[in-house]
Amino acid sequence: MFGRKAVLCAMMVTAGAVLYAAGTPSVDELLAKMAEKSVEVKTIQAEMVSRMRTPVGTMTSAGRLVTKVVTREKRPVEKSYVEMTSKVPVMGTTVSTRVKIVNDGEFLWQETRTPTAGEVQVIKARVGLPTPGPWGPLGTFQSPYQRTDELKKTFHFRKVTEETLRGRRMWVLEGIARVGPTTSPATLQMMARVKYYVDRKDLGIRRMTTYSADGRETIRCDITHVKLDGKVDDALFKYTPPPYAKLMDMTKMQEAE
Repeated sequence: MFGRKAVLCAMMVTAGAVLYAAGTPSVDELLAKMAEKSVEVKTIQAEMVSRMRTPVGTMTSAGRLVTKVVTREKRPVEKSYVEMTSKVPVMGTTVSTRVKIVNDGEFLWQETRTPTAGEVQVIKARVGLPTPGPWGPLGTFQSPYQRTDELKKTFHFRKVTEETLRGRRMWVLEGIARVGPTTSPATLQMMARVKYYVDRKDLGIRRMTTYSADGRETIRCDITHVKLDGKVDDALFKYTPPPYAKLMDMTKMQEAE
Protein backbone atom coordinates (compact mmCIF):
# COMPACT_ATOMS: atom_id res chain seq x y z
CA MET A 1 0.00 0.00 0.00
CA PHE A 2 2.78 2.42 0.92
CA GLY A 3 4.75 1.48 -2.19
CA ARG A 4 1.71 2.26 -4.33
CA LYS A 5 1.23 5.65 -2.68
CA ALA A 6 4.85 6.43 -3.30
CA VAL A 7 4.22 5.63 -6.93
CA LEU A 8 3.04 9.33 -7.45
CA CYS A 9 4.87 11.53 -9.88
CA ALA A 10 6.52 14.95 -10.00
CA MET A 11 8.01 15.11 -13.48
CA MET A 12 9.30 18.55 -14.54
CA VAL A 13 9.90 19.73 -18.11
CA THR A 14 10.25 22.93 -20.08
CA ALA A 15 8.06 22.80 -23.19
CA GLY A 16 4.64 23.67 -21.80
CA ALA A 17 4.33 26.62 -24.19
CA VAL A 18 4.32 24.23 -27.16
CA LEU A 19 1.21 22.48 -25.89
CA TYR A 20 -0.38 25.76 -24.85
CA ALA A 21 -0.05 27.20 -28.33
CA ALA A 22 -1.57 24.10 -29.92
CA GLY A 23 -4.65 24.10 -27.68
CA THR A 24 -5.76 21.19 -25.52
CA PRO A 25 -3.57 18.18 -26.40
CA SER A 26 -4.82 14.65 -26.88
CA VAL A 27 -3.97 11.99 -24.30
CA ASP A 28 -1.20 10.55 -26.48
CA GLU A 29 0.24 14.00 -27.24
CA LEU A 30 0.40 14.97 -23.58
CA LEU A 31 1.93 11.65 -22.48
CA ALA A 32 4.48 11.84 -25.29
CA LYS A 33 5.58 15.35 -24.28
CA MET A 34 5.85 14.31 -20.62
CA ALA A 35 7.99 11.31 -21.57
CA GLU A 36 10.17 13.33 -23.92
CA LYS A 37 11.02 16.03 -21.43
CA SER A 38 11.18 14.00 -18.20
CA VAL A 39 14.50 12.43 -19.24
CA GLU A 40 16.16 15.84 -18.99
CA VAL A 41 15.76 15.94 -15.21
CA LYS A 42 18.65 14.39 -13.26
CA THR A 43 17.58 15.02 -9.66
CA ILE A 44 14.36 15.96 -7.93
CA GLN A 45 13.46 16.83 -4.37
CA ALA A 46 9.88 17.39 -3.27
CA GLU A 47 7.35 17.06 -0.46
CA MET A 48 4.31 14.79 -0.53
CA VAL A 49 1.01 15.02 1.29
CA SER A 50 -1.71 12.43 0.80
CA ARG A 51 -4.89 11.06 2.25
CA MET A 52 -6.67 7.77 1.64
CA ARG A 53 -10.08 6.52 2.70
CA THR A 54 -9.88 3.21 4.61
CA PRO A 55 -12.53 1.04 6.31
CA VAL A 56 -11.57 2.47 9.73
CA GLY A 57 -11.17 6.11 8.70
CA THR A 58 -9.07 8.48 6.63
CA MET A 59 -5.34 7.80 6.63
CA THR A 60 -3.20 10.91 6.18
CA SER A 61 0.46 10.83 5.15
CA ALA A 62 3.23 13.37 4.75
CA GLY A 63 6.86 13.06 3.78
CA ARG A 64 9.49 13.76 1.19
CA LEU A 65 11.07 12.18 -1.84
CA VAL A 66 14.45 12.45 -3.51
CA THR A 67 15.57 10.87 -6.78
CA LYS A 68 18.75 10.87 -8.83
CA VAL A 69 19.59 9.47 -12.26
CA VAL A 70 23.10 8.03 -12.59
CA THR A 71 24.90 6.29 -15.46
CA ARG A 72 25.83 2.64 -15.01
CA GLU A 73 27.29 0.55 -17.84
CA LYS A 74 26.38 3.32 -20.28
CA ARG A 75 22.71 3.33 -19.34
CA PRO A 76 20.68 5.53 -16.99
CA VAL A 77 19.79 4.08 -13.61
CA GLU A 78 17.35 5.78 -11.30
CA LYS A 79 17.82 5.82 -7.54
CA SER A 80 15.18 7.07 -5.12
CA TYR A 81 14.45 7.75 -1.48
CA VAL A 82 11.01 8.17 0.06
CA GLU A 83 10.09 8.68 3.69
CA MET A 84 6.51 8.98 4.89
CA THR A 85 4.67 9.15 8.20
CA SER A 86 1.08 7.96 8.04
CA LYS A 87 -1.64 8.33 10.66
CA VAL A 88 -4.91 6.42 10.83
CA PRO A 89 -7.63 6.37 13.51
CA VAL A 90 -7.99 2.98 15.25
CA MET A 91 -10.43 2.34 18.12
CA GLY A 92 -10.48 5.89 19.42
CA THR A 93 -6.76 6.53 19.04
CA THR A 94 -4.37 7.43 16.23
CA VAL A 95 -1.76 4.95 15.04
CA SER A 96 1.34 6.39 13.36
CA THR A 97 3.40 4.37 10.90
CA ARG A 98 6.77 5.45 9.53
CA VAL A 99 7.82 4.06 6.17
CA LYS A 100 11.15 4.45 4.38
CA ILE A 101 11.64 3.21 0.80
CA VAL A 102 15.14 3.18 -0.68
CA ASN A 103 15.87 2.23 -4.28
CA ASP A 104 19.67 1.88 -4.54
CA GLY A 105 19.52 1.13 -8.27
CA GLU A 106 19.68 -2.65 -7.75
CA PHE A 107 17.54 -3.44 -4.74
CA LEU A 108 14.49 -1.80 -3.26
CA TRP A 109 14.15 -1.73 0.52
CA GLN A 110 10.94 -0.93 2.39
CA GLU A 111 11.28 -0.32 6.12
CA THR A 112 8.12 -0.06 8.23
CA ARG A 113 7.92 1.02 11.85
CA THR A 114 4.51 0.81 13.52
CA PRO A 115 3.49 0.21 17.16
CA THR A 116 1.05 -2.53 16.10
CA ALA A 117 3.90 -4.69 14.72
CA GLY A 118 6.16 -4.44 17.75
CA GLU A 119 9.30 -4.62 15.62
CA VAL A 120 10.88 -2.99 12.59
CA GLN A 121 9.89 -4.82 9.39
CA VAL A 122 12.04 -4.69 6.25
CA ILE A 123 11.20 -6.05 2.80
CA LYS A 124 13.94 -6.46 0.21
CA ALA A 125 13.15 -6.79 -3.50
CA ARG A 126 15.09 -6.60 -6.71
CA VAL A 127 14.28 -3.51 -8.75
CA GLY A 128 12.51 -4.21 -12.04
CA LEU A 129 11.10 -7.65 -11.17
CA PRO A 130 7.50 -8.34 -10.11
CA THR A 131 6.95 -9.20 -6.46
CA PRO A 132 4.70 -12.19 -5.66
CA GLY A 133 2.09 -12.00 -2.94
CA PRO A 134 0.33 -8.95 -1.52
CA TRP A 135 3.36 -6.68 -2.00
CA GLY A 136 2.57 -6.25 -5.69
CA PRO A 137 3.70 -2.65 -6.30
CA LEU A 138 6.89 -3.05 -4.25
CA GLY A 139 9.08 -4.86 -6.78
CA THR A 140 8.10 -2.58 -9.63
CA PHE A 141 8.19 0.66 -7.64
CA GLN A 142 8.43 3.71 -9.86
CA SER A 143 10.06 6.83 -8.53
CA PRO A 144 8.63 10.32 -9.09
CA TYR A 145 9.81 10.01 -12.69
CA GLN A 146 7.23 7.28 -13.20
CA ARG A 147 7.40 6.40 -16.87
CA THR A 148 4.44 7.28 -19.04
CA ASP A 149 4.37 3.73 -20.43
CA GLU A 150 3.79 2.51 -16.87
CA LEU A 151 1.02 5.05 -16.46
CA LYS A 152 -0.62 3.74 -19.64
CA LYS A 153 -0.32 0.15 -18.43
CA THR A 154 -1.97 1.02 -15.13
CA PHE A 155 -4.68 3.41 -16.33
CA HIS A 156 -6.84 3.82 -19.41
CA PHE A 157 -6.82 7.58 -19.97
CA ARG A 158 -9.88 8.75 -21.89
CA LYS A 159 -9.49 12.51 -22.16
CA VAL A 160 -7.59 15.67 -21.22
CA THR A 161 -9.44 18.51 -19.50
CA GLU A 162 -8.34 21.76 -17.86
CA GLU A 163 -8.52 22.91 -14.21
CA THR A 164 -6.77 25.33 -11.84
CA LEU A 165 -4.79 23.98 -8.88
CA ARG A 166 -3.25 26.27 -6.25
CA GLY A 167 -3.47 29.16 -8.68
CA ARG A 168 -1.74 27.34 -11.55
CA ARG A 169 -3.38 26.10 -14.74
CA MET A 170 -3.30 22.34 -15.21
CA TRP A 171 -3.92 19.77 -17.89
CA VAL A 172 -5.91 16.97 -16.27
CA LEU A 173 -5.57 13.38 -17.49
CA GLU A 174 -8.79 11.53 -16.71
CA GLY A 175 -9.22 7.77 -16.87
CA ILE A 176 -9.89 4.50 -15.07
CA ALA A 177 -7.75 1.64 -13.73
CA ARG A 178 -7.06 -1.10 -16.25
CA VAL A 179 -8.34 -4.60 -15.52
CA GLY A 180 -5.48 -7.10 -15.18
CA PRO A 181 -4.70 -10.48 -13.62
CA THR A 182 -3.47 -8.85 -10.39
CA THR A 183 -6.12 -6.12 -10.24
CA SER A 184 -8.50 -6.88 -7.39
CA PRO A 185 -12.17 -5.85 -7.35
CA ALA A 186 -11.34 -3.60 -4.37
CA THR A 187 -8.71 -1.78 -6.44
CA LEU A 188 -11.14 -1.28 -9.30
CA GLN A 189 -13.72 0.02 -6.85
CA MET A 190 -11.26 2.55 -5.37
CA MET A 191 -10.03 3.62 -8.81
CA ALA A 192 -13.25 3.73 -10.77
CA ARG A 193 -11.96 7.10 -11.94
CA VAL A 194 -8.52 8.73 -11.70
CA LYS A 195 -7.23 12.24 -12.39
CA TYR A 196 -3.61 13.32 -12.85
CA TYR A 197 -2.99 17.07 -12.68
CA VAL A 198 -0.15 18.14 -15.00
CA ASP A 199 1.23 21.67 -14.72
CA ARG A 200 0.68 23.43 -18.05
CA LYS A 201 3.88 25.42 -17.73
CA ASP A 202 6.39 22.71 -16.80
CA LEU A 203 4.41 19.49 -17.46
CA GLY A 204 5.13 18.20 -13.95
CA ILE A 205 2.50 16.06 -12.23
CA ARG A 206 1.34 17.88 -9.13
CA ARG A 207 -1.65 15.83 -7.95
CA MET A 208 -3.23 12.42 -8.35
CA THR A 209 -6.81 11.82 -7.23
CA THR A 210 -8.86 8.62 -7.41
CA TYR A 211 -12.61 8.20 -7.03
CA SER A 212 -14.88 5.27 -6.19
CA ALA A 213 -17.69 4.07 -8.44
CA ASP A 214 -20.16 6.27 -6.53
CA GLY A 215 -18.00 9.36 -7.07
CA ARG A 216 -16.41 9.67 -3.64
CA GLU A 217 -12.75 10.66 -3.42
CA THR A 218 -10.65 7.69 -2.23
CA ILE A 219 -7.02 8.84 -2.61
CA ARG A 220 -5.42 12.24 -3.08
CA CYS A 221 -1.68 12.82 -3.29
CA ASP A 222 -0.11 16.26 -3.76
CA ILE A 223 3.49 16.92 -4.79
CA THR A 224 4.73 20.35 -3.65
CA HIS A 225 7.93 22.36 -3.11
CA VAL A 226 9.57 20.70 -6.10
CA LYS A 227 13.29 21.39 -6.58
CA LEU A 228 14.95 20.14 -9.74
CA ASP A 229 18.55 19.32 -10.58
CA GLY A 230 19.85 20.44 -7.20
CA LYS A 231 22.58 18.71 -5.25
CA VAL A 232 21.41 15.66 -3.27
CA ASP A 233 23.09 13.55 -0.60
CA ASP A 234 24.12 10.20 -2.15
CA ALA A 235 23.99 8.61 1.31
CA LEU A 236 20.19 8.65 1.03
CA PHE A 237 20.38 5.88 -1.59
CA LYS A 238 22.32 3.48 0.64
CA TYR A 239 20.47 1.23 3.06
CA THR A 240 21.44 -1.35 5.68
CA PRO A 241 18.65 -3.04 7.67
CA PRO A 242 18.84 -2.51 11.45
CA PRO A 243 20.30 -5.62 13.15
CA TYR A 244 17.09 -6.12 15.14
CA ALA A 245 14.75 -5.83 12.13
CA LYS A 246 12.61 -8.66 10.78
CA LEU A 247 13.81 -9.06 7.19
CA MET A 248 11.72 -10.54 4.40
CA ASP A 249 13.92 -11.19 1.35
CA MET A 250 11.73 -11.38 -1.76
CA THR A 251 14.54 -11.66 -4.32
CA LYS A 252 14.56 -15.46 -4.65
CA MET A 253 10.78 -15.56 -5.09
CA GLN A 254 11.02 -12.81 -7.70
CA GLU A 255 13.63 -14.69 -9.71
CA ALA A 256 11.55 -17.88 -9.57
CA GLU A 257 8.54 -16.18 -11.11
